[in-house]
Amino acid sequence: PAHVIGLIFLPQPQNNDHAENKQIMAGASRLIRILILESAYLISTLRCERVIHGTNNSENTIKTRWVNVIDKRLQLDRVLASKIRRNPKTTTQVEHTWSDIIYNSPQPPEHNWVTNLEVLVDIRLPRHLQTEATR
Repeated sequence: PAHVIGLIFLPQPQNNDHAENKQIMAGASRLIRILILESAYLISTLRCERVIHGTNNSENTIKTRWVNVIDKRLQLDRVLASKIRRNPKTTTQVEHTWSDIIYNSPQPPEHNWVTNLEVLVDIRLPRHLQTEATR
């Protein structure tokens, strides 16, 4: 068997005739692609910093940087939907991509969180990754 490094294979969603289900699956698929790409880029950046500059980041620093990267991507999607494209298709795409993460926060946002560019607070890491220092 050949050794392949750097590829991630994801299962394809089942074909379903329901339009809403397809949109939700497309949003989940888009979210996982965003998370993988942004995480891979951060890993590459951290490795370069370690090799070139000799910087060793703590676990807490890496977690904080990851949350910041994902939050910036969420904000970019919101700006695209509300300021640049301004169409219902883009707004729906952003909502289906991020809604599961947004609505699981302690303070659920208002119904038009995609186009209302007020601050969204609190993207939380999964519970098992948190330590006492990060709570």
